Amino acid sequence: ELQCYTDSSENAYVSDGTLKIVSKLTEGATGEDDDFTSARLTTQNKADFRYGRIEMRAKLPMGQGSWPAFWMMPTDSVYGGWPKSGEIDIMEAVNLGTMRDDGTEEMNVYGTLHYGPGPSSSFSGASHTPTANPASEFNNYAIEWQEGEIRWYFNEILFATQRQSDLNVSS
Repeated sequence: ELQCYTDSSENAYVSDGTLKIVSKLTEGATGEDDDFTSARLTTQNKADFRYGRIEMRAKLPMGQGSWPAFWMMPTDSVYGGWPKSGEIDIMEAVNLGTMRDDGTEEMNVYGTLHYGPGPSSSFSGASHTPTANPASEFNNYAIEWQEGEIRWYFNEILFATQRQSDLNVSS
């Protein structure tokens, strides 16, 4: 990641009734991890969720190097640091609007579970390719989480289901 997260009002602010998270090129960038500034918003130690529907409405950024994500991690890492205690990616997208090697436009959004012993994660999930690029308009991203099952939605379209019995917990 060629960015550093800040608490600057230039990187995260509310205007016209919506939250804006803005990536900015750093003047005098050195090529290190501070070429860009951005914001990371967290509810850690502010709110905990277990089961229910968690939803976000967003217009995603477009372009090479963009990687918007909406995810959940536990407040207390009872099984150890990431990824041992898990992560639920409600929405993740990479390089929206760029051209793939096959000449098609990148439009995928992903829903993923991360887990495992580390240092990297084991993961399972699915992608969804909407009819229009998610960077072109506001869309709804959601999970419905109940004991033993999580379902992922894009604009109310169910595109993935993960069940506890389907996870590869031995990797």
